[in-house]
Amino acid sequence: MARIATIYYQLHSKLRLRRWSPSEVANFVIQADDQLATLIEQLPPHLQNDMGYVHHRNMEREWPWIATQRTSLIIVLLYYRLAINRVLQVYWLEGSTNYARARSICLSSAIGVVDSAVSGDANFTRLRSWDFAMVIYSAMVTLALEVQRSEEPDSQILDAIIQGEGLLKQVQTQNKLANEALIMLRELKFA
Repeated sequence: MARIATIYYQLHSKLRLRRWSPSEVANFVIQADDQLATLIEQLPPHLQNDMGYVHHRNMEREWPWIATQRTSLIIVLLYYRLAINRVLQVYWLEGSTNYARARSICLSSAIGVVDSAVSGDANFTRLRSWDFAMVIYSAMVTLALEVQRSEEPDSQILDAIIQGEGLLKQVQTQNKLANEALIMLRELKFA
């Protein structure tokens, strides 16, 4: 987690130094995303999402905390990939095609956040609900802005928004942040 924070902090420190051109900002974003991708590759096997299903289950019998920790970490890593690449969202929402890589990573990470929370090895309500509600909301707003700019929205994006809404509704009675997020999404006409 400390390495994630360092990568994120370094990116935002550079961005605050002075006004950068869009291409310079894009270079910083690519460097930060590459550092995060390297970090993901270096995770221990029991925290990686691509291990075999049987191997996951065997380890989880011995150490039941692994499923929750893996799901939590996956959501956090996807959120930071989303947050790092979203720095360029203002440019692609204006119609620029120069940031296709960042757009693709950002949108797939937003969808991945929701998918991981829905289908992960841990129950969403068992995760720290306030911060995961914020992460789900952040992913949904990113996706909602993409839908608003599209003439024909991607069905995968729409499905992720619907699933995210369901997750927030699950915890809204005990989570004021989830409740406020749903209100804000209704204002965007997406909940």
